[in-house]
Amino acid sequence: MERRFTQYAGAARILWRMLESRGIDPRPIYAVGGLDAEALHGERNRINSAQMDRVWAQIDRVVDDACFALDLATFWRPGDFQSLDHAWLASPNLESALRILVRYFDIVDQSTALELVPCKRGLALQGKRNLGGFKDYPALNTAFFALIVRMSRLLAGEKLAPRQLTLRHADDSCAAQYQAWFRCPVHFSAAVDAVIFDETDLARSLSPNQEVAGALARILRQEQTRLRRNEGITGQVHSLLVDALPAGRSDLKHLAESLALRPGELQERLRNAGTTYRAEVENARKGLATHYLQDKSLSLVEIAFLLGFSEQSAFSRACKRWFGKPPSALRS
Repeated sequence: MERRFTQYAGAARILWRMLESRGIDPRPIYAVGGLDAEALHGERNRINSAQMDRVWAQIDRVVDDACFALDLATFWRPGDFQSLDHAWLASPNLESALRILVRYFDIVDQSTALELVPCKRGLALQGKRNLGGFKDYPALNTAFFALIVRMSRLLAGEKLAPRQLTLRHADDSCAAQYQAWFRCPVHFSAAVDAVIFDETDLARSLSPNQEVAGALARILRQEQTRLRRNEGITGQVHSLLVDALPAGRSDLKHLAESLALRPGELQERLRNAGTTYRAEVENARKGLATHYLQDKSLSLVEIAFLLGFSEQSAFSRACKRWFGKPPSALRS
């Protein structure tokens, strides 16, 4: 069965506000995607990503301003992305905020993949709308990074400037506006869409309320689990494994009990979904390892524990199997 990608309605609300500010009636544009104003409001409203893809195609034809993507970020309001916004603003530093964004971005948009990649004296946040087979709109990519930088400045101060921005689309008439807005070099026709932050800005302490940050993290986990429940048995098992692995309770019996199933029933459901319990454990560990290895505050021993390995040597062998290298080489 073809997967149905969904996203928070927050991005659609931001776009709606921008259109209204320009004197453009959003209703006929959104109607092309089968959306109306009522669909964009509500505590947990989600919309079909295919609908927003049609809206973006219409905006490409209607909005007569090649630089409008930079404006979009100014119409974001804290709370448009609900708990993720608040967890971002409660982060102890910019790096932690970016890691929260990457980890929980499937709550915001299931059709977009984010990755935080180490680079010389910093980190690159890379994004690609590649999961649903949707078209890449240059304005959408630019708007995304403009929003990330605006949120980063709200968190770390207005003087914050990325080290550089790279965009896959060709140079256009907005190059000067891009550089003025981002306050950094902008490179077009690049291999990836990415914004790079300097290690000094990433590590600067912001002294948030840790109790609030912890509570918001729990809310995000609950929302992610709720979302994945709608994806079927594999999504449910993955969500359970994230918590069960470090607790040493990732065995088949425990997972089955958590889902109110017998072990045999769980195995049968996984087989019907084209996978196995062992494969799901392996996939969960590999995915989590990719995130944990980027976090330099975690030792390799701690990562092995978080992944449910009894010894670091077992974690090292798994890394060689997954990535072709031991964990120490992946961090060098």
